[in-house]
Amino acid sequence: MTGKDGRGRRGTVTGAVPPREEARDRTGPRAAPVETPAFGAAAFGQQAFGRGGIVAGARVLTLDGALPVEYLAPGDRVITRRGARVLRSVTAHRLTGEACRVMAGALGFDRPEGAVWLAPDTGILIRDWRARALWGRDSVVVPVARLADGEHVARVVVTDLPVFTLGCDGPEILRVEGMEIAAAPELVAG
Repeated sequence: MTGKDGRGRRGTVTGAVPPREEARDRTGPRAAPVETPAFGAAAFGQQAFGRGGIVAGARVLTLDGALPVEYLAPGDRVITRRGARVLRSVTAHRLTGEACRVMAGALGFDRPEGAVWLAPDTGILIRDWRARALWGRDSVVVPVARLADGEHVARVVVTDLPVFTLGCDGPEILRVEGMEIAAAPELVAG
């Protein structure tokens, strides 16, 4: 199966489009099954990468504009808090178990810009009143699962969800759908 990404490059995908996920909100059956976004260029590996990552369909800010995470490849330049950085690795795997759905505006105005799905241990940079009130700091990177309230950030059981982990030369904070996401697990506070 081949397809074009937003820049006209062709990529090869192994396997078929993932099946519909089984979505179930922890507080009850309020969440309806959601169609999993299509995914593109990266092939899915067999190695376990922990539970952090960005679900296919989320747009990452790059020098070429906002691109779906599945179209990124090593060598692409992404926008970070410290400027443009070269993406050194793009690792793809499938998540079965718990994921977090962050609703539009859950972290502030247009943060995120639309509903975003993340693996539960994905680090999010918090630098508003929440950081001061909950962690006593001006800014902190925390796993998205620590922000779950069941409504704005909900833990949902999923099956076979494509998840991508991005890596740069060192720890970086990437812009994903208006949120600031950690690109290295060592940044995440416990």
